[in-house]
Amino acid sequence: MKRNKRNNHGIKSKMMRGIITPTLGVLILVALVILLLVGNSVGSLRTSEINAESAQVSNLISEYFTRYMEVTTQVAANNELQQLFLEVKPGDRIADAVHFESVRKTMTNVFQSDKDNILVCWIADVDSSQCVEDEASGYVSELGEWDITSRGWFAPVSEAGVTIVTEPYENSSTGQMVSSIITPVFGEGEELLGVAAVDVSVDTLSVMMSEHKLGNSGFFMLLSPGGTIMYAPDEDMIYRSIQDVNMPRQVLDAFENKQNKVFTYKWDGSKQHGCYQTIGATGWSVLSGMPNGEYNNVIIRLSMAVVVFFVVAIAVLVVIIGKISGGIVRPLKKLKQAAEEIAQGDLDIALDVSSDDEVGAVASALDKTVVRLRDYIDYINEITEVIQELSNGNLQFELQQEYTGEFHKVKEGLEQLSDSLTHTIHNIDQASIQVSGGSEQIARGAQSLAEGATSQAATIQQLQASITEIADQVSSNAQFAEEVKNSVNDMGARLNFSNQQMSRAVDAMKEITRCSGEIEHIITTIEEIADQTNLLSLNASIEAARAGEAGKGFAVVAGEVGGLAGESMDAVQTSTILIKNSMDAVKNGMDIVNQAAEQMQQVLSHTETVQGLIDKIAYASKTQSDGVEQIRSALEQVTEVISDNSAMAQESAAASQELSAQSQNLTEMIQMFRL
Repeated sequence: MKRNKRNNHGIKSKMMRGIITPTLGVLILVALVILLLVGNSVGSLRTSEINAESAQVSNLISEYFTRYMEVTTQVAANNELQQLFLEVKPGDRIADAVHFESVRKTMTNVFQSDKDNILVCWIADVDSSQCVEDEASGYVSELGEWDITSRGWFAPVSEAGVTIVTEPYENSSTGQMVSSIITPVFGEGEELLGVAAVDVSVDTLSVMMSEHKLGNSGFFMLLSPGGTIMYAPDEDMIYRSIQDVNMPRQVLDAFENKQNKVFTYKWDGSKQHGCYQTIGATGWSVLSGMPNGEYNNVIIRLSMAVVVFFVVAIAVLVVIIGKISGGIVRPLKKLKQAAEEIAQGDLDIALDVSSDDEVGAVASALDKTVVRLRDYIDYINEITEVIQELSNGNLQFELQQEYTGEFHKVKEGLEQLSDSLTHTIHNIDQASIQVSGGSEQIARGAQSLAEGATSQAATIQQLQASITEIADQVSSNAQFAEEVKNSVNDMGARLNFSNQQMSRAVDAMKEITRCSGEIEHIITTIEEIADQTNLLSLNASIEAARAGEAGKGFAVVAGEVGGLAGESMDAVQTSTILIKNSMDAVKNGMDIVNQAAEQMQQVLSHTETVQGLIDKIAYASKTQSDGVEQIRSALEQVTEVISDNSAMAQESAAASQELSAQSQNLTEMIQMFRL
């Protein structure tokens, strides 16, 4: 072990360290600078590549939507379509309009121009609330069966005033995922007359996206305006929300703000380099990602090449330094061997070193030293005897030889050593007695401290177990409160929907009441007509009687008219009774619906109050859970401190006992000396 340690401080090792270490440091610094510069350049190129590939995919999807947005814009600009919307009024059937067939033929031509992607071309009129599809579909809504204002796209189109692309949905007849591209049609006063639209296949987008890949292992995701994943390499992610796939916050922020951004993010357990890009004004977007391994593969290969080059360079340098240092070290090894023999007391040595440099001078000086040492053998023998006496504990000795030169100092030193050791051992004897007594007291105190710390540790562990159990119960309560909160929120939403439905029912009952009033007015008119008819029949009979034989036929007709007038009067009276009964029933229904709506509103109000209380309970449970968790963490720290104190106290007790034993041994050893 000592030999290896000396070799580590040898000339060859020093040359190796003195040359290799700085060289290695310089090479490492150069390598880091090279890798840093190249890494920045490669990173910029990689980022530009990702951005360009993402932009290419975004442009491809944008072209797809733009093509059909231009189609709907052209249809919306058709003058005949505008005339059709102006011609149709509330209550008119759109199929009876003059321009209906011409417009429908235009829609059919649009559908037939791209049957692969356009599933249907359709229009919708605002005034009559009717929808018309192309001839291939053949659908034309009837009056009252289709409400344009209830469609999810109506509000966005009205507010935007431009062409929009809707969120994808499943076509009920074909089962395909489609998206509607809708363009508003305005009149001269910027009044919304209707819309022109096409439903396009979203599956085509998946085919287009599958033809593009980012690098070897990167990916692209196609996101709808609402955040639904419409394409991803993993089919299990398709049709899921971006909120549900554990995307990091920075990706979600870019999506929510519709902000084009290049970033590095961690997803699915790996680091990704990618970007987020919006697709024109469609609301759709593309998210890309490239794994960190592929992103940095060029830098990794370059790093390996640099490391291999530097390792080879260092190996060559080591060989060269080894050959140079070998010629210096070999003569020194001979001198080292001679010095070791001298150190062992062998002065009969012969130095075989022939060198004209500093090594030869050292060999000559060592030879002279050997000659001088032989003259000092007598001194060495006497000093050896004195040292043996010292080793046997005899501090009283007398030197017989005459010590000259430097050895005279050795004589004085040995005499001073005798006096000093005698005085020191007396002091050590006194100190050992004091140390022995003090160490016993320390040992007893440390043992008591260790026992107390052990007892405290056990108590703290019991308290920690209780706090842990309480923390688990509080956490469970917080979780239950959160579940109750979600249930109440869902019940509130359902009650709110029921309240809206009840409001619609009230409106419908009011409409029925209004229509019944109009029917009553019509029956009154019919009664007046019947009275006038009866009066006319009477007048005709009188005139027929005046006419004599010539008016007999006319009298018969007048009689028939009078009979019909009487029957009409009877029917009107019967209808009046039925309408009155219906009006009474409608009024009762209206009262019942109003009462039900009022009760529903009260229930909704109480539900909102309960929901607020549940939210407060959930928040309080969460706060309580966090507080208990902090207490448990603090107890764990206290437990660790007490455990450490207990261990240190036990160690102190053991050390004190050991110190006492060593003090006793020291006293016994001092008794061996003769002072």
